[in-house]
Amino acid sequence: MREKYRLFFAAWPSAQMQTWLAGVGQDLQRSLGGRATRPDSIHLTLVFIGDVVAARFDDVSALGDSVRCERFTLDIDTRGCWAHNRIAWAAFALVVGLATIAGVYALVQVVVCGTVPHVGAIDTPVARALDALVPHGAVVGSVGAILSTYGWLTGFALMTPRVLFSMAERRELPGALARVHARFRTPHIAIIVNSIVALGFALWSTFTDAATLAAIARLLIYALTCASLVALRRRDAAPAASFVVPGGPVLALGGMLFCGWLLATRTASQLEMLAAILVTGAVLRGVAHWTRGAATA
Repeated sequence: MREKYRLFFAAWPSAQMQTWLAGVGQDLQRSLGGRATRPDSIHLTLVFIGDVVAARFDDVSALGDSVRCERFTLDIDTRGCWAHNRIAWAAFALVVGLATIAGVYALVQVVVCGTVPHVGAIDTPVARALDALVPHGAVVGSVGAILSTYGWLTGFALMTPRVLFSMAERRELPGALARVHARFRTPHIAIIVNSIVALGFALWSTFTDAATLAAIARLLIYALTCASLVALRRRDAAPAASFVVPGGPVLALGGMLFCGWLLATRTASQLEMLAAILVTGAVLRGVAHWTRGAATA
């Protein structure tokens, strides 16, 4: 039997930051009880890998070495405790960030509706509002939209192939998508397939079609996520939740009903592409299961 180790990627703070976080831990220990973590063990988990056999240590290390990013500042200003296991945590303004984003979006809607008359009949309401508020506002808004889109597409190009790679490694998609390039240590097959699919959508669909499909797909993902919460809480064998919201199943049911109502407002033609994608995914999953069964037979 091959020996396995539980691995994860983590960022180790400076000694000064570890000392400060240790003080936070001691404050929480006094109010919650339990045992404080040693200062030299305090870290920020980035990605949890799971159980890995020793023979694959070099592969995991090479994947970590291939990651490059610009230096950035991380603000740690929120603390809390998971109720089920009384483990304390310190987080970086997650709640504040989400509230700020939601507030900005809401304020944009208020400004647009208050600035542009008959906003529902206009195809570009934000650009019209910017033109009314600042000189050359539409140009400024267009440049901002281009930069935002470029940033999103860059993130998409980095993230989505890794999702395909992960699913293939878990044998949920054909195994070819889990191959890693011998030199660059990247999931090259998944990157190529993702790029071809994205290019196909860009060439043979309109912006409106793509935006509608993205919105419908997100609604389906949100609904399935809510359903997963209800299903996993009913399973005794499921891992213990790291964060529990009171009344979670009720909120999840409300989320499913809301997503279902929004999906019901879509036309049949708008749902056809989503149905085709779901069927394609089911076929690929079936192929992955068939090839796995054939390999083990």
